[in-house]
Amino acid sequence: MPGFMEGANDDFDTGWTTSLQATVLTALMSALQWPLMLTKLGYLIDNPWSNALARARAAGILLADILIKRHIGVRPVSLIGFSLGARAIFYALVELARQKAYGIVQEVYLLGATVTAPAKTWREIRGVVAGRFVNGYCTNDWILGYLYRATTGGIQTVAGLSPVTSVPGMENVNLTGIVMPVVLAELGFKVTADHFDEPDAMEEDDAPEEETSALKTMKKPRRRNE
Repeated sequence: MPGFMEGANDDFDTGWTTSLQATVLTALMSALQWPLMLTKLGYLIDNPWSNALARARAAGILLADILIKRHIGVRPVSLIGFSLGARAIFYALVELARQKAYGIVQEVYLLGATVTAPAKTWREIRGVVAGRFVNGYCTNDWILGYLYRATTGGIQTVAGLSPVTSVPGMENVNLTGIVMPVVLAELGFKVTADHFDEPDAMEEDDAPEEETSALKTMKKPRRRNE
């Protein structure tokens, strides 16, 4: 009987464990599914993502040097960037402000900027932008929120997720829910179309006469004896 009772106890323990896993643990694992998946992205925080942030900052300093030396001409420029590109523009403006290089940048559009900075810094770089300075943000960009806040400790506010406040002359545009083809139009940036046509989709009526004739010739089916 002792052997039988021990076997029964083992079966009872196994059944109880299985039942527990099918009830409590199922709910627990379902709740932890998203956090566990996100922790698998840890390598992005420790290596590629951190490197990308550092390189975007370095690229911004190089951009400022190019602008100061007028390598692209003497006319004021408009800068527009998304995500890490916006970060590069931000640090270019920081460098321009440090060197008091005014009259170079006309307008700036930052979209989903991976940037955190105090209001003092924003006010300083606002001074080197002669025209509009727009911060386009999206409150539901959870990937940006997770990756960036994980690297900064989750304390500071990311410009790409919320408005930049306490900066006179700074425009904040909430782009949450707006599809990319109309983002520029929403910002008031001059655009000619809300889509891009493939080269072969151009209407023949819009093409030059010589080009239209050539296109018609190319589209004619060839005979076998030709």
